[in-house]
Amino acid sequence: MDFNQINKRRTAGRRLKKAYRRIEALLYEIGDKQLSYAFVTEVNRQIAGINNFQENDRLLAAHINQLYEELLTELERDFELVPKNYFQQKWLLYGVSVIGLPIGLIIAIINHIPGNIILGLPIGLLIGLLIGIEKDKNAKRENRQLQVEHIEHDLL
Repeated sequence: MDFNQINKRRTAGRRLKKAYRRIEALLYEIGDKQLSYAFVTEVNRQIAGINNFQENDRLLAAHINQLYEELLTELERDFELVPKNYFQQKWLLYGVSVIGLPIGLIIAIINHIPGNIILGLPIGLLIGLLIGIEKDKNAKRENRQLQVEHIEHDLL
């Protein structure tokens, strides 16, 4: 079963065009994957909602970006498909918080200098980054990595 076509607005601004490119790239990327009928049906229902969206371009772009992130979450949860650098970003945070802070705390306690707690942060960052890179390599090797990324949120 294929995904429905997104009907683009002719008057789309920069932000909306970017949202269209992202969602179309994701749909293209997952088009040849083995996905459930229920998932494809739900995505097509969401596309119909995009095609019938009556609000302004800014709200439509926000709606498309939200759908993009929701699809990435569902793909990871239900089909173990992940975007590029997914584990790298995830484990970078884990490395700093779960590994780096305890290491820094131990260093600070041993040296009796509370300021040394920050010494563990770069250690945890490096360990987390290395774990994430390795997990991303495994996902790519197992053909579970999508060639799309999470959205970098625009401030403008």
